[in-house]
Order: sequence, then C-alpha cells, then structure tokens
Amino acid sequence: MLLFVGGAIAAAGGVGGGGLYVPILILAGGFEPHEAVPLSKVIVFGASLASLTRWRHIDLDVAILLEPATLVGAVAGVLLNQLLPPRALLPALVCVLGVTSARTLQRGARLLRPPGAARLPELSPHAKADDDGAAP
Repeated sequence: MLLFVGGAIAAAGGVGGGGLYVPILILAGGFEPHEAVPLSKVIVFGASLASLTRWRHIDLDVAILLEPATLVGAVAGVLLNQLLPPRALLPALVCVLGVTSARTLQRGARLLRPPGAARLPELSPHAKADDDGAAP
C-alpha cells in the first residue's frame, strides 16, 4: 500500500520515485539496502513504461541532455552498491536523499515566491559586513 501511495505521489510530481521507494522498501518491507535499491529501479522502470504507453510523449532534447549524467550516476551507484557494506550504504543513501530533498524544497520555494518579493539574504562566507557589523 505504501508503494502505491509513493508511486501516486511520484507520478503526480513527474519524477521516478526512487527516493520514496527505497526508504519504504527498507523500513516497511524489511529489505536490505543492497536489495532495495535495485528493486526500486525495477519499480521506476515499470512505472515509466506505464507512463510511456499512456501518454506516448518523450522530449528528446531533454532526454539527450539528461541521459549521459544519468548513465554515469547509475554506473557509479551500481559500483557503490556492490562495494559498500550495508552499514555504510544506508548513511550514504540518507545523505544523498537529504541533499536532494533540501535542494528540491529550496527550488520549490523560489518558484512559489511571487515576483518582486523580497529575497532572503544569502548566507555566504564571502558576504561583507556593514560598518555596524551586520551582513548586507
């Protein structure tokens, strides 16, 4: 049931859903990370085929742009999945998912902000302080 709900959320967002499937398979399904990662890829592949037969639309320009990086990431992920023990693989998955989620939320917040709204100050080590010590 959780995989179905995760799939519905992923489909509504237009993404594969591996970031949802892996934690569900590990936590609710009792799979080890070495088993959950490839199984999530199979689930994403099946959902992609179902979407393709339903809508029959592929933006080839986007596919050509994204696929080389996707293949490099897939090969690196397969190698890490084989080399790392489960105790090291799980924290690595948590870190990747955490960084990806944070960046997605930041981008979503930027897109939802109305045009002309005040931007939050960027926290940068290169930001100079005013005379009173406050950052710009």
